[in-house]
Amino acid sequence: MLRAHKGFKELKACREPQALKHHRGARIYRCSRNTGHTSVQGTQGITGAQGTTGTQGTLGTQGGTGTQGTTGAQGTQGITGSQGTTGTQGATGAQGATGAQGIQGIQGVTGIQGVQGTQGITGAQGVTGAQGAVGAQGATGTQGTTGAQGTTGAQGVQGTQGGTGNTALINATAQTTGTYYPVFVAAAGSDQTAYVRTASTAFSFNAATNVLTVTATQAQYADLAEKFSADQQYEPGTVVVFGGEKEVTISSDTADTRVAGVVSTNPSYLMNLGIIAETIVDIALQGRVPCKVIGPVKKGDLLVSGPDGRATVVPNPPVGSLIGKSLENFDGELGVIEMVVGRD
Repeated sequence: MLRAHKGFKELKACREPQALKHHRGARIYRCSRNTGHTSVQGTQGITGAQGTTGTQGTLGTQGGTGTQGTTGAQGTQGITGSQGTTGTQGATGAQGATGAQGIQGIQGVTGIQGVQGTQGITGAQGVTGAQGAVGAQGATGTQGTTGAQGTTGAQGVQGTQGGTGNTALINATAQTTGTYYPVFVAAAGSDQTAYVRTASTAFSFNAATNVLTVTATQAQYADLAEKFSADQQYEPGTVVVFGGEKEVTISSDTADTRVAGVVSTNPSYLMNLGIIAETIVDIALQGRVPCKVIGPVKKGDLLVSGPDGRATVVPNPPVGSLIGKSLENFDGELGVIEMVVGRD
């Protein structure tokens, strides 16, 4: 029978106990024979003092190098150093080929003007202008004193009525000077009294200037027109523009700002009667006239120039291109309508 080390209970019925293993300095035993009995482990004994440290074993071989870790973020860039000294200039290379000739320079200043030539022959005198208005008539002198009335004589015997006389003939004489006034009668028939008015504003005719002076309060026709020189004769209602070989020509562009107007049919008042030209057209500047158009056109539409001397309709016409406004509706392709010229 053995006694357990420091607190182990005895192992009974075992003649050949054998140590099993160490455990914290204590030794556990077991019986070499299988008797079927196992001892109960006692409480752990006090740990003995630590033994002397043995010599250090041989250093093992170094382990393999591990994989490289992820590269850290790049640091901020350092301050740029000052610029180095400029090196010496290299040798000048050979001269390149001559370039192409440059663009010709601007023309020099114009020389001074030559001496003015002699004056040409004076042209023929222009047409004499219209004569000015006739001055006011002078005041009538005072009437002389009426003489005393003589004694009335005895009435003579009435004679028989004579036959109807012949119509009087007038011997008209041509006149190139002076102002003349027409004579009026109050009614048709014989024995009418003739009247004449000779005030400065009266109906009169100046033989020297061929001017008839009269005040009109109404007109038969409806437009104000002016005579212009044209490159050919155009029929009434044609739209014309300023241009061509003369003053005006037929329109060919849409909304042309050179538009002059419409050739008048029957002008109420016609200006520039003294114009001298081979071909003359009367152009309506204001008022109501027939006009050639390209349809469709609605009453009140704004009309501008178009091709072939016709007016046409465009929305928002350019400034200066407007002829006038339509007075009629027209649904056809080509036609003539009434329009008002000069209405914007």
